[in-house]
Parts: sequence; structure tokens; C-alpha cells
Amino acid sequence: WSFGGALAVEVARQLRAAGDEVALVVLLDTVQPSEPVPDTLDEAEQRWKRYSEFARKTYGLDVEVPREFLAEHGEDGVLAMLLEGLGSEANAMGGGVIEHQRASFVDNRILQSVDLGAWASVGAAVPFVLYRAERMHDGAIELEPRYAHVDPDGGWAAIVDDLEIVQLRGDHLAVVDEPEVGTVGKHLARRLSEIDAGRKGAGA
Repeated sequence: WSFGGALAVEVARQLRAAGDEVALVVLLDTVQPSEPVPDTLDEAEQRWKRYSEFARKTYGLDVEVPREFLAEHGEDGVLAMLLEGLGSEANAMGGGVIEHQRASFVDNRILQSVDLGAWASVGAAVPFVLYRAERMHDGAIELEPRYAHVDPDGGWAAIVDDLEIVQLRGDHLAVVDEPEVGTVGKHLARRLSEIDAGRKGAGA
């Protein structure tokens, strides 16, 4: 799901490089915004302003990220500073909440910035299935407004020759709940059965 799909493609690349067969890559609403997210200090500053407002509204935390600190230490440094500075507040919220937000931020930044072209060799040789939500969820758009606009193929058609898109209902969060996850399960079971039947036929 989401970042996990990008991880799956990288695993597929490494498996093929090692000489193993990869019959199918499945992506559960793993998408990039239609407009790339610039990798600039100004963009990072605006991103952290949005995250600061999110932390204030959601957790009642007063988080300020000076531009000078961001320029010198980067976003990894900002994360470390915030986790250290939260101290007792983080303990009161629960470590799981803080770790979830940290991991979510890191995963989203990787997914936004990854160059899909690095996986072109996988896309040229392996069929893909993209289970696609109707839209990104509101929380993600609040933190990265560019997610309000995502191409129907999520950006994958540029590198994938055999791409099947299965349209689901609802937003990004809905795809892992019923009834949409049931739709995914039925469709994926059929695709896997077809792969298995093809292998048996080839061996007959």
C-alpha cells in the first residue's frame, strides 16, 4: 500500500538482477502527484509550515522550524530536533503516535521524490497491476497540496509497458477497507490463477 508499492518494485528489480523470475508487480494506490514536488529549500520550508500547523491542530504541539536550521541540517536534522525537543510531550502522546508520524513523513518524502525511471527495466519486462483510489485522502492533500491532482496511472505509464489499472471507489484510505479490499482480493486471486495456469500449460 502506498510506499510499500515502491518497495515492491525495488525488490522486483533486485530479484531480476539476481536472475530470479518476477511474474507480476502489484501496487495498491502507489502514486505520485501529477506535478513533481520541487527539491528546494523554499519548498521544504513551506512543507514544514504545513506540518507545523498539522501538529498544532492535531496534537496541540507548538512546532517551529527556523529556515536557517532547515538550510543547515536538512529535513532529517529537523526530525531529530523535533523528536528530541518534544521530550515529555512525546511520552504523554505515546511513542507509537510519534513513530507513526515520523515514519509516515519519511515514507511520503521518499515516494514523492523517487525517480520512477530508475525502475524502467522492471516496467519493460514485468506486468503491473495498479489498484487505484478515486482520490488521495484529505489529510495527505493538507500536507502536500499537489496530491489533489494525480494522473489516472499514478505516474507509472511512463515506465510500465503492461499496466492494468483497476479503479476502486473512495479515497486512498478506503482501499484497505471493505468493500474495496474485497475487490482487490478477488481481482488479484484471478490474476495469480492465470499466472499459475500459464506456468502449468508451459510445463505440459
